Amino acid sequence: TRRARGWKELDKWQIDLLQTKDQFSIVNCSRQSGKSSILMIKAFHTAIINPGCLIIIVSKLDQADEDMRKCKDLYRAYNDHLHHTYGGVLALGLLEDNKGTIELGNRSRIKTIAATGHARGFSAPRMVIIDEARDVPDEAFVAVKPMLVVSNGQLLISSTPGGTGGFFYTE
Repeated sequence: TRRARGWKELDKWQIDLLQTKDQFSIVNCSRQSGKSSILMIKAFHTAIINPGCLIIIVSKLDQADEDMRKCKDLYRAYNDHLHHTYGGVLALGLLEDNKGTIELGNRSRIKTIAATGHARGFSAPRMVIIDEARDVPDEAFVAVKPMLVVSNGQLLISSTPGGTGGFFYTE
């Protein structure tokens, strides 16, 4: 995946985030540090190794579009690698591919949701990522927390610093 993003070497914090199994993680980093890319790699990897899982990414609309684009780029890079390495093997087809959702051939779904207080209706996600959390309303954070109760899924919150208000600052 490093080649897919043009990276040569990951920082220690990026490796730690990829490897963490902690149920709750907060990432507070500068702009252009790679936090969204690392989280999308983590989401995609989780979807590959956990058939049938649901991963939800909550962020403001333009960031949600960018996050989904990164997931789709990872899907293409993964399948290109398999194709070139194993001679024509396409190991992971897509069952659904639209603006806000991809469903992999193993029935895992990655779904982006625009940050509003209406981020409800999904049960037992394996992972919820709140990206650029400083721009996400408190109501959206409150809405996604109950989704994780049954699944004991991971909640990863990421943002650049920005002010002393809102749930990101509080957490």
